[in-house]
Amino acid sequence: MFLMPVCALPVVESGGGSVFTDDFTGTNGQALEDRTGWTAYNAAGNFEISSNRLSAVGSGSNGVVLCNVSAVDGYAKAIWRGINSQCCFLCVRAADGSNNVSLRINKGGKLQVRSEVGGSHTQPISTSASGLGFVADDEIQLEAEGDTVRVRRNGVSVISASLGGRNASDSGLGVGGSVLSGGTEIIDNFEAGPL
Repeated sequence: MFLMPVCALPVVESGGGSVFTDDFTGTNGQALEDRTGWTAYNAAGNFEISSNRLSAVGSGSNGVVLCNVSAVDGYAKAIWRGINSQCCFLCVRAADGSNNVSLRINKGGKLQVRSEVGGSHTQPISTSASGLGFVADDEIQLEAEGDTVRVRRNGVSVISASLGGRNASDSGLGVGGSVLSGGTEIIDNFEAGPL
């Protein structure tokens, strides 16, 4: 008798614990929070599936959509498929839409790590110089470990900065932050888990 494999859930075990993955395969227009393993906090309808990728469609709201794996010392990463305007996408150390550390990338290739505590943005924790030469298919990773936040591009560290004690006990991992009107960045192959 031949047995067909059962579709796996987007949580897999690794040596460091559970890792969450989502390749965003699905129906165009499906809200991210309607997919298995995701929960929205002040971000309902801000992110949706578009051509088997994730796109920002919200306007002017702060919020996050967190996956069902969490870690205080953790990471979130994705493949960037398009950079069209300013928008935060990856987040770590998140509790909800008012408490998180997020990464913003803009058309000029400038990265900005931001912290939000109690709904109040801390202006950038760190900002990179423009001209890092981001191109489609770059892998971007945001990670928090101890009191340090790092951003990696294709595995190479491009930002390392102190969190200054902000968001020290929050453990959510996902996408979100300040979704600006017109932000249409598209990401693919999301992964998050403990460091």
